[in-house]
Amino acid sequence: MTDALVAFLKARYDELQAQQEDPFAAWHSPDCEAVPDSWGRETGACNCGVPARTLREVETKRLLLEQAVTSRHLFTGDQYMDCPLLTEADGAKADHVERIQALNDMYLEELGREPACIDTCGRDARVRRTLELLALPYSDHPGYEEALRR
Repeated sequence: MTDALVAFLKARYDELQAQQEDPFAAWHSPDCEAVPDSWGRETGACNCGVPARTLREVETKRLLLEQAVTSRHLFTGDQYMDCPLLTEADGAKADHVERIQALNDMYLEELGREPACIDTCGRDARVRRTLELLALPYSDHPGYEEALRR
C-alpha cells in the first residue's frame, strides 16, 4: 500500500535534483524570466533552475520519508501490549515474535480477522498519513491518484 507512494515521492525528488544537475535545460522554458529568488537575491538573468533552498527542502523530505518508512511498531516486551505486526526488525527477539504470532492466530480464530497495527500502536496509519502529506504538493502530477490508490 505504501510502496507506490514511496516510489512516487522518490521519483518526484529525483526529478527536482535532475533539474539542478542540468540547470541550462530550464533556460529555454517559456516560464523563464529574470526574477529574484524567494529570498530576494538576484540569481542571474534567469531564475528557472531549482534554487538551492528547494534542494535542501527535497533532502529534508527524503529524510522525512526515510524516517517514516523505517519507523518501528510498538515494542514494550509485553506480548499482550506489543503491536501484533511486530517483527525482529522492530527490536524483538525471535521467541517473542513467535509468541506474538501465536496470539495473532488465536485472535484470528476467535474474531475471524487478523489483528491490525491500528489496534495497538498505529504505526502503519502514521506512515501512510506522512506519505500522503509528503505527496500532497504533487497533487497535479498525473501519477498522484494512482500512487494513492495502491
